[in-house]
Amino acid sequence: MHVHWASVAPAVVAAFRADAARAPEDPEFRRVVDELSAASTEFAELWARQEVGVPGQAVKAVDHPEAGELFFDLTTLTVADHPDWYLELYVPRPA
Repeated sequence: MHVHWASVAPAVVAAFRADAARAPEDPEFRRVVDELSAASTEFAELWARQEVGVPGQAVKAVDHPEAGELFFDLTTLTVADHPDWYLELYVPRPA
């Protein structure tokens, strides 16, 4: 799990909502939303906000079992010929 999950969870759910909006006839999005909402009150509350977002730039922190807390600059790019595909670039932050 992301070290700072509470601070990034709203953006993750908003990006998922944007993906779902690109495929409104796909029943799998509704199924996933229903399952996540039933399993997680946090997800249900975030989904109810109806926020739509797109991935962009962020700092990602990962708690590695041997190396400890690692920080990366994360840039998410959309693939031009496939707008539903993303390329994520992770660049280690100094120290």
